[in-house]
Amino acid sequence: MRLLRAGRVLLLAAGLALAACAGRGLPPEVRVEGGDPAVNGSFLRPYTNTWKFTLQKPGAEPVEAGVWTDKMEIVTSGGTPTMKRTQEARYKRGVRLTFVNVFDPKTMASMTFDYTRSDTGETRHLQIRDKTARFRRAPGTGDQPAQNYTVKLDHRVLDFYDGLYGILLDAFPLKEGYAATFPAFDTDRAAIDWVKLIVSGRETVVGPSGQSYQAWIVRVQSSQYASSTWWLTREAPYVLKAVLVTPEREGGVTITYTMV
Repeated sequence: MRLLRAGRVLLLAAGLALAACAGRGLPPEVRVEGGDPAVNGSFLRPYTNTWKFTLQKPGAEPVEAGVWTDKMEIVTSGGTPTMKRTQEARYKRGVRLTFVNVFDPKTMASMTFDYTRSDTGETRHLQIRDKTARFRRAPGTGDQPAQNYTVKLDHRVLDFYDGLYGILLDAFPLKEGYAATFPAFDTDRAAIDWVKLIVSGRETVVGPSGQSYQAWIVRVQSSQYASSTWWLTREAPYVLKAVLVTPEREGGVTITYTMV
C-alpha cells in the first residue's frame, strides 16, 4: 500500500535488537539486493482482498478513514508471464488513490508502477530496469512537484515504497529472528533508501470469515520514514494486517489496516 503523505508510504519500524538475536544463535542481519535468489515470490497466486483503514492521532481515538482494495492477477508483459497488482484506496471524503504494479514474481523485480489521484489528477510512472530508474510525476492541480528524470543506481533495488509493500516482504525467507537490509528506491529524492526488516515471531490472525491464519510478524524500519509492522502468510491473501506510524514531524499518526 503506498500510504499517505499525499500517497507516499508511511514507513517504518521499531528498534531491532539484532545483537540480542545473534546472542541467541539466531541468524545475523544479511544484505539483500534485487536479483538475490533469497527473494522469491513464485508462490504468489491471483487473489482479491479488502481492508478497512483507520487513522489515530496521538491521544485520540481511531477514526475510520476508508477502505483499501487489492487485486492480483497474471498478465503477459513482453511475452513473459508476470503479475499485476492493482490497489485502490477509497477515502470516505471521496478521494481515490490507485496503484498499479507489474512485476516478475520469481525475482520480485519491479517492471512498472503507475499511480493516479482522483481529486487533483496527479499521476506518477516509475520504470526500473536493472540499475536504471525512470520516473515522471505530473502534479495535476495538487501541490506535489513535477518530476521527470532518469537516474543510474549503485544497487539493484527492490520495490517497497511504490506498491509491493507487504507482498515484497512475504517473498523473503521468513523465519523467527531473520533480519535483512535491502535497497528501496525513494522517488521523491531520486535516491536509494536502505530498509531493514526483522521477523519477530508468529501470531494467529482471524479473518472476517472466521478463518485462522498463522502469520509471520515482520517489523520494518528505514532512515527516512517511521515504522511499520506486517502480519504475513504464504497463503492468499498474503497480507493480513498492517500497522504504520508516521514520523513525529508528520503528526505521529497510527494507520491500521484490517481485513474485511
